[in-house]
Amino acid sequence: MAIKMSDDHRDIVNWADTSRIVVELIERHDDLKGRRGGQIVLVGGSAMLAHSIRISSGDIDIYSPDLDPDIVMDIEDEYKKKLGDDFRIDATPVENLWGNLMIRDIVAKSPLVQRVERSTSFWDIKALDVETLFLVKLEAGRLKDMNDLVGISQKTDALKLSARFNEMVKWHGIPDSVIGYADRFVESAKKLYGTDPVEVIKMIESSLPKRVTSMLMESWGDQEITVQDKDVGQYTGALRRARETMLATNQAITKLQGHIECLRMDRRFPVDVSKSPADRDARTQQVLEVLADRVQKMGAQLEKACGVIADLPEAERLPTLLSLRKRMSDVHGNLGALPSPQGSGTIADNAVQYIKSIAAATNATYDALPKASSPRVDTSVTVKKPGP
Repeated sequence: MAIKMSDDHRDIVNWADTSRIVVELIERHDDLKGRRGGQIVLVGGSAMLAHSIRISSGDIDIYSPDLDPDIVMDIEDEYKKKLGDDFRIDATPVENLWGNLMIRDIVAKSPLVQRVERSTSFWDIKALDVETLFLVKLEAGRLKDMNDLVGISQKTDALKLSARFNEMVKWHGIPDSVIGYADRFVESAKKLYGTDPVEVIKMIESSLPKRVTSMLMESWGDQEITVQDKDVGQYTGALRRARETMLATNQAITKLQGHIECLRMDRRFPVDVSKSPADRDARTQQVLEVLADRVQKMGAQLEKACGVIADLPEAERLPTLLSLRKRMSDVHGNLGALPSPQGSGTIADNAVQYIKSIAAATNATYDALPKASSPRVDTSVTVKKPGP
């Protein structure tokens, strides 16, 4: 049964709207020379629409390395005029759609929804399979994602979810936080299907380190667990806000990385960008302004993340910060020597201050732990400026 969402921001498009807009994206790409079709995978709320789990969503969520970002932006602007300013097309070309959990087989695993044949090409529209959808929402940990698990669980079962868990857990970006992820999985299987926690642990133990399996058995095997009581505090208060902040931060970095990757593939973008704004064409200047704005927004999100790190479980704090620092260093390197829109310095220069902020937060977290296993990091880290 499809679930009607009460939040107005999730009632903007239905399945018919989503399908029509995605097909329009494909049609616009037919005009680009050298395009030979591609793959589009519906994710998030759009995947839930495709599987008839929801009847409406607040935006269109898609994964595809084959879409031109300018065309996506143009269509989004056109539909904002029809559907309102809250409408968005959230398109990403990279596999880590939900922060720390990669989906290495996203195209191969997602079932086909529709094939669009054009005069010179064909496109496959797929939808993220329900097991993967369940697991990435479980990783997200936000209250709205946990509510979505109820509807998704009706389309699958604990056995299928356990099999998919075993495939995906090895792609988790923070190994030290797998214990918390596995614990939430066991808890969800108990809550949604009434499955014995010990049986769930046995189904997933082959993909987990022995120490993680032992900790799960200690937690679930020798005591009477009241799942309802455990649920009350799990996704509310400071911990819930911290998880939502970390997810939003990783998503901001992912979107920025995807934007940079699309820019690299854009043949219309000049190889050597002039340092003087007066010597750039209007489109190049606009692209630089959008990119700089994304870096600034990502920085604001990183500051929020550093502010709530202490609300995460102790075992997750240092690994989470170190992961963010590494991702930011990658962003800095990928930005290269692209000049700032204002003409002074580069866009990458702004990323350096955020790397230093994360390093400082990492050291403060390290000092607060009684038995920290990771070394302090250099707060005066010098990041080499990459070439163009």
